[in-house]
Amino acid sequence: DITDAVSQTYGDNGVYLVTLRAEDDDGGVTVETFTVTVNNVVPTVPALEDRTLFEGDALDLSLDIDDPGSDDILVVWSFGYSGFTDEVRLYLNDPSVGVDPYPSPEYNPRHIIDSIHQVYGDNGVFNVSVTVMDDDGAVVSDSFVLTVLNVLPDFELPSELDLNEGDYLNLTLDISDPGSDDIRVTVDWDYAGFDNFEALYLNNASIGADPYPSPEYNPRSIEQFVSRQYGDNGLFNVTVTVTDDDGGVVTKVLQLTVHNVAPLLSDVDDGAGGSEPGDDVTVSGSLTVRI
Repeated sequence: DITDAVSQTYGDNGVYLVTLRAEDDDGGVTVETFTVTVNNVVPTVPALEDRTLFEGDALDLSLDIDDPGSDDILVVWSFGYSGFTDEVRLYLNDPSVGVDPYPSPEYNPRHIIDSIHQVYGDNGVFNVSVTVMDDDGAVVSDSFVLTVLNVLPDFELPSELDLNEGDYLNLTLDISDPGSDDIRVTVDWDYAGFDNFEALYLNNASIGADPYPSPEYNPRSIEQFVSRQYGDNGLFNVTVTVTDDDGGVVTKVLQLTVHNVAPLLSDVDDGAGGSEPGDDVTVSGSLTVRI
């Protein structure tokens, strides 16, 4: 009475015929057969959690995928926006032979780390999904909600500035926005006689006003020069407003002091052909003074 134990791990699903042969030293032989049915196991992925980013930030994510079978693994990512191409990756069980044959019961359990990097250039709410399939048709899918928040545009503006009347106020505004947004620039000169300055910079001039959302990555960098001459002294609050197409508004105020300039006695005409500096001048007739 002999007890014999054997062990064999099958790395792929299928139906296998196992043959047991027993032979004694007198030539007696007994053969028994039975079938082993190995069922496929679905790949496993960790649960995906909702995330929040700011526009211009990248979605960076690594996914651990496990499969006890010696299978090819197909991974498909969809980023929730028609303008982004799905990312498709195939991880072969044995790259040296290409697509995995059926069955391939050698034991080669799969552990795959799949990573993605996708930059969202505009705010919005996106449904990001992943589908994982093995070469035996088992599929597992998961998804999460990605919320991308708007970021305000930014620029620098001095808080105070002094000029003399007759001088020009010259400003160069360096405007930045990490989002792929339309940018509107407005300057209020704080005087009813001056028209406000306005300029609109489209994210994509070929299509006009920017649609919502437009998450292709196109960070804005704009240099805007403005100039205005002030002909009289006074105190003026020059207001610069920059607005993006998602409602983000940044307003900054420059306190401009324009100083009076005293009149200048520049020339005296005695009507007799002029004079040299230092000469005594006797004025008769008319006197013209230019100020």
